[in-house]
Amino acid sequence: MWVLMKSLRIVWLMVVGKLFFRKQFPLMSYAAALCITIGIVIFSFGEKRKGNSVLDESPCADHANEEAKYGSHAEKGWLDNVALAASTIAPSTGQTEAQRTEAAAAVKALAEMADTLYGLALSLTSMFFSSFKSYYQERLMTRYRVEHTDTILYCYGYGSAFVLPMLLFNGELTDSIRIFIENPYVLLNLCVSFFLSYAGIVFLLLLIQTSGAFVCTIVSSCRKILTVLL
Repeated sequence: MWVLMKSLRIVWLMVVGKLFFRKQFPLMSYAAALCITIGIVIFSFGEKRKGNSVLDESPCADHANEEAKYGSHAEKGWLDNVALAASTIAPSTGQTEAQRTEAAAAVKALAEMADTLYGLALSLTSMFFSSFKSYYQERLMTRYRVEHTDTILYCYGYGSAFVLPMLLFNGELTDSIRIFIENPYVLLNLCVSFFLSYAGIVFLLLLIQTSGAFVCTIVSSCRKILTVLL
């Protein structure tokens, strides 16, 4: 689902631009968005299927060891745990084994539906705010002449102010520091990743400033195809 939502990012950008920023798109823009979206969907699902085939062919000795150590229900997802709880209803309820199995399947189906709806809501929210952010950055840099460096500083500065307390609260910050101390090579790779990400963000913001959010989204969407080709 997330792959499909990311592939439809251009469509979301056009919808948000129409509804909130009164953007007008020529017919060629709609045709380009349709072609790019179809291409990204094909490449994304092709890459996803390739990744699944690799996982399916991997040895399962570790999983067998987990089952031997912890039982056949080790490392199950929460949906399987829900079905397991529904299937182990006390016999005093008067249900037969077939009825308990049917009830477990129904409960698992409802849990899967709820999980799907929750994921869909998160994906739609993420796409909406991402599209809104692109147009808002375009307005800041074109109407108010805000430099791209200032945009990066304040956006990620405020983002860090929100994320840092959460990292301190759940203990992930201390875990990260411990990993950096034990493996300095990880910190080096992370610094290189920061530098490359910063360079990419600078070019994307410059593209928004010079060509607009729509062209920038097309370029960033085509990056998915380039990643698969490389």
